[in-house]
Amino acid sequence: MKSETMTDDLAFVRQLAEEGATTPTLSGRFSVWWGVLLALTLVVHWSAMSGFGPVSGGDIGFVWLGMAIVGVIGAAILGRNLGEKPGAFGPVNRVAARIWPVIGCGIFAYVGAIVLAVAVRGQSPVLFDTIMPAAFLLYGTASMAENVLTRSGSAIVPVLCVAFAAILMVLVAMPVQYLAAALGVMLTQVVPGMLALRDEPSEIV
Repeated sequence: MKSETMTDDLAFVRQLAEEGATTPTLSGRFSVWWGVLLALTLVVHWSAMSGFGPVSGGDIGFVWLGMAIVGVIGAAILGRNLGEKPGAFGPVNRVAARIWPVIGCGIFAYVGAIVLAVAVRGQSPVLFDTIMPAAFLLYGTASMAENVLTRSGSAIVPVLCVAFAAILMVLVAMPVQYLAAALGVMLTQVVPGMLALRDEPSEIV
């Protein structure tokens, strides 16, 4: 009995290892969804800060709030049947299911701290310009973790994330920073997300 149990356990571990080596990430749909929303919001922010466009600088906060609400609702809808996909419980997708909520909460906490610093302590609103560089660093870290688990061997997205984080810090307090951030989101989130979505298995075999 003990021998059979050990054999079953070893077979289970082997199955997980093999699945982790071949199972593609299922986060492509979320990358495309959030990436498109974020890129559009960044372009609107750039136009408002540049002095033209349908939204004024004073109302840009409502645009971001609306984006967050729409994004959360859309992500919930996109994730409804995710558990039925082959490999949904493989290592890369289990890690993604844990790491992205942590990143989201981290960015939310960072934004909240800046809001308090500006509103309560009277700090410069330029602090808001540091949000996207921080987000790129977090996204690059998560992307590298997924690459390791899928054994893709590609570090293009993490390297681009670090590069854009540095570029955006140089562009702090300049409206063009938000346009550059939109380009960075398209390159590091939307395009890779579309590729992952293309490779996403459609049925269990």
